[in-house]
Amino acid sequence: MEANAITNLSKISLALAAGETAEAARAADASDPMEFIFGIGIEGLTPFELELADKREGDEVVMRVERGRMNELFGHLVCGIPVAAGGGDFYLKAQVKQVGPSDSREVVRAMAGMTECGCGCGGGGGCH
Repeated sequence: MEANAITNLSKISLALAAGETAEAARAADASDPMEFIFGIGIEGLTPFELELADKREGDEVVMRVERGRMNELFGHLVCGIPVAAGGGDFYLKAQVKQVGPSDSREVVRAMAGMTECGCGCGGGGGCH
């Protein structure tokens, strides 16, 4: 059976790792979990979500992250993103662990959670 592809309103689980180089990120143990509903941001898909679009369970993406552009790259998801040690740019590896449908309660809960992400940034950024 073929794994589900990430599409709008998919509930996805990722394992994340960060490194100072693309090679370091690829080699790192992706153990930081992240789960979210794909495509619910009020400004459309974030660049991070665009990288994940149509990926399937087991797929992996590595992307360069300019530390000063984290809010732009991740939008409402920024609080779930680990950062590499040091103060400069880094690379983020995201392994797709699970893709499935979301139900309406999960979507409503996720949208409500965007106003308060738990780190005090108000869900719109500022925690990195």
